[in-house]
Amino acid sequence: RIKAGERVRWDEITSLEQTIVQTIQRFIQQTRASHEHQAEMAAQLEAVLDDVLYYRNVAVANPFLESQRTGLDTLRAQVTALLDAGELRTGQLGMIQKRLATLRAEIDMAVVQTAHRTALCESVSRNLVDMGYQELEAFDVYDKAMASATLRIPGGERINIAVHQNGQAAFEFQHERAEDSGPMSREEWAF
Repeated sequence: RIKAGERVRWDEITSLEQTIVQTIQRFIQQTRASHEHQAEMAAQLEAVLDDVLYYRNVAVANPFLESQRTGLDTLRAQVTALLDAGELRTGQLGMIQKRLATLRAEIDMAVVQTAHRTALCESVSRNLVDMGYQELEAFDVYDKAMASATLRIPGGERINIAVHQNGQAAFEFQHERAEDSGPMSREEWAF
């Protein structure tokens, strides 16, 4: 309007000045809020990465957790890519956190079950050895189907013990004798 030769009122100039100042202030506030939000989400993403790495190390120690290990590797790649990109949307972080929570629950459950089964196997072995049994093959608690052990019964004979993943135990008695001894006698069956 000034270039056109029109006269501009003072209140119009101050109004324009206020509009410009408010626009710049609003832009600064939005930029600051955006940077703070991105920094907060990056910090959350770094915490997620810490959890992913921790749980991956836990999963490596347990052969039952192969699929969880693969899932954690995928999450680690996603988190690393997002951290490298520097731009993160809330929905992405939420999806990653949800997937991590699922994997954590599965891993926690498997660790508890393995610890329970390990304690059960150790208790069975210890009690039978205290009763005079001799351990021939120790339990392997990381066998996928069941942990099994073989013990010699005092006075001869063997017993195979299996502890399933759900904690159930099974026992199999094995009679020891020479292969060329013929059929079992009534006394052997009674024994």
